[in-house]
Amino acid sequence: TADHDGRADALRAAARQRPRCGHLGSGPARMGHRDDFVFYIDDVELRKYGSQGQHKTFQIALRFGQFFYMKDKLNRKPIFLMDDIFGELDTNRAYQISKYLKQIGQAFITMTDFSRLEKIDRDEDDLMVKVKKGNVAYA
Repeated sequence: TADHDGRADALRAAARQRPRCGHLGSGPARMGHRDDFVFYIDDVELRKYGSQGQHKTFQIALRFGQFFYMKDKLNRKPIFLMDDIFGELDTNRAYQISKYLKQIGQAFITMTDFSRLEKIDRDEDDLMVKVKKGNVAYA
C-alpha cells in the first residue's frame, strides 16, 4: 500500500541519518525517550566524573541488584556469573565485593590474573579452578 511504502521510505531515510545522530530518527528515540540512564554518586554524575573503580563497582552493584530481583521474582536462587570483575578494582573494593559474594551462594567468577588472588576474601570452601592452554586443574 501507499502508506506502507511511505513508512519504508522513511525508515530507509532514517537509516541513512543514523551515523550522524547515533540513533534512528523514528519511534520513541525521536521524541527524546532514549534508554540512557544517568546515575549519581553524592550528587556527581558517575559517567562524567567517576573513576574506573567507581564505574566497575557500580556495574557490579547493578549485577547484585539484578541477582536479587531475579531471586525474588523466580523464588529461586540464580547462579551468579561475573567475568573478570577484580582486574580493575583496588584491593579494598575487591575484598569487600568478594566478601559480599559469600552471601550470594553459588557464584562463578573468572579471573585473568591469578597473581591478584590476595585481593579477594577466600576460604577453604571456595573451589578455584585454573584453565591454561585447555588444561583444567584445581588452583
